[in-house]
Amino acid sequence: MIQEVKMYTVICDNCKKSADDDTDYSCWNDKNAAKEIAMEASWITEDDNDYCPDCYSYDDYNNLIIGKPKTFCRIEYSQKEGLFNIEEHPIGYQKIPYPDWKILSDNLTIEQCTQFSEEIGFNNSLDKVQTELRKFIAKNL
Repeated sequence: MIQEVKMYTVICDNCKKSADDDTDYSCWNDKNAAKEIAMEASWITEDDNDYCPDCYSYDDYNNLIIGKPKTFCRIEYSQKEGLFNIEEHPIGYQKIPYPDWKILSDNLTIEQCTQFSEEIGFNNSLDKVQTELRKFIAKNL
């Protein structure tokens, strides 16, 4: 005999992924068991909504961010070292660079920063990096 039964799982309110996607089970016979399994897998509940680990993060001030964090790429140049650096940061990141480092750009994607660094190389004068960066931004933005 086949009988219909009521079962439970936790679904991410952001991406609609099931908490049971990466387990051997597809559902649970009570709500508490389903919730407990999700919490053990780093899911969170915020304002009666459930979020999988892929859909939340925390900023530098421990504020909850729902959804994939958006990022930007910062290009910095060191007068002392004579080279530039690219770093990817979440939107809202406010790190102040070291005193001998100058921020040249912080409005590119990581893909654009990578492409720029491949085109110019890392060991150039500040004037050359700034000139090439202006050309790159004009061409790509």
